Amino acid sequence: MDQLMDQLDVIRIREDFPVLGREVNGHPLVYLDSAATSQKPRQMIERLSDLREAFVGKSRERRYLAAFRQQNYELLKRFADLKQKLKRAVV
Repeated sequence: MDQLMDQLDVIRIREDFPVLGREVNGHPLVYLDSAATSQKPRQMIERLSDLREAFVGKSRERRYLAAFRQQNYELLKRFADLKQKLKRAVV
């Protein structure tokens, strides 16, 4: 586990998640994933926002969502891979 933690740039990862920029009682917020919810990195939030702005109210939304997933496959894959690495590090 120490080797994996050495490979992860925790500060950079925290910067990707807006909620982790908050402080609670003067301390940086710590988020423990309960598997019921998950935080999204800033890049995903921005892409989802772009998608909503561009395609809200369109009758063929499923096709647009499929195109979005295809265009952003690498970003989504990196997010899923990172999530798995963090899960293994914590467990």
